[in-house]
Amino acid sequence: DRNALYRESSGGVIENGYTLKLVNKTERAQRLRVALIDAPALQIVGAEPSARVRALSAIDGVVVTGAVPDVRPFVRGAALTIAPLRIARGTQNKILESMAMGVPVVASRAAALGVDATRGEHLTVADTPDDQIEAILRITGDHSIRARLSEAARQHVVSRFSWARAMDRFDTIVAG
Repeated sequence: DRNALYRESSGGVIENGYTLKLVNKTERAQRLRVALIDAPALQIVGAEPSARVRALSAIDGVVVTGAVPDVRPFVRGAALTIAPLRIARGTQNKILESMAMGVPVVASRAAALGVDATRGEHLTVADTPDDQIEAILRITGDHSIRARLSEAARQHVVSRFSWARAMDRFDTIVAG
């Protein structure tokens, strides 16, 4: 179901629960909650979520899965992926996985730096809770925006990160 939201925890690091925690303390959060009332759940998926992240499952409509054997079914069924990392190092595979499956991404600036994607074309960058809410509402509320981001993200990953592309780069390096 593409109306569900997908949100991934990063080894239990609380940053991935940060936005949800703040979002539920504002008036705009209520608007977000109402806008997503028909959505089955906000799913926080990832290994070893902290106690604070697990506690979020007490909120109606929030599911914290912990470790799952295969993240792809969760991503595939998602309306979008949220990656609001405040600290991010290196390539953000969770973002690339979502983009490869044609799932729009709302990422913090820190998380987006690790994927070599164009802001607004391949993914949406939002750092503050208000900006994240606005991005989520815009993407989930407009099928054409969601479709455009999905297609552009998938094409970007295929063109830049496919095995064939990686092997071409490897052959160039080896050939000297």
